[in-house]
Amino acid sequence: MSVSEWCQIVTAAAASVSFIMNAYLRHKNYVYSAAKGVSTWLEDKVYPGNPPSQVCISNQGKTALYNVFVFMDLNTYECSLDEHLDRVGELQNPYFYFETFPANKDVSRGYQPNNAAGGHHLIPAMLFTDTNGNYWYRTPAGKLVRLRETYMDKLVKHAYVLGHVNA
Repeated sequence: MSVSEWCQIVTAAAASVSFIMNAYLRHKNYVYSAAKGVSTWLEDKVYPGNPPSQVCISNQGKTALYNVFVFMDLNTYECSLDEHLDRVGELQNPYFYFETFPANKDVSRGYQPNNAAGGHHLIPAMLFTDTNGNYWYRTPAGKLVRLRETYMDKLVKHAYVLGHVNA
């Protein structure tokens, strides 16, 4: 085989790999596009005369969200989603549920902050389903994780939501 023929083979292989990678990245961007504008954070207003601390929930995406579950856990625990959900019930941490959450919407809910003794304080995390049926977990550290299975069974099991919303 000549050098010219080898160059053609290498060029064709590189073009094929490039095409496949481009298609994969476009698909990944499409999947994440519905979720990347979704977030939750705290606005602590703990000095006298202000309303209680607020959990802010935002969907800056172009489509609605479903089964949005925002929960609080202590900032010192890095653990699995199941462990976080167990701790919400054990510690009676606040949580909020929205069966549907509109696009381009921000909502705030009041909560009673803990005393932050020893550097421990509550931080929010959230679970939600996008309009394409993808399940998402925004960790307490803010990382966006695509879940492979529904989280609704876990929420019903812990009695955070009633069984009739389990879709």
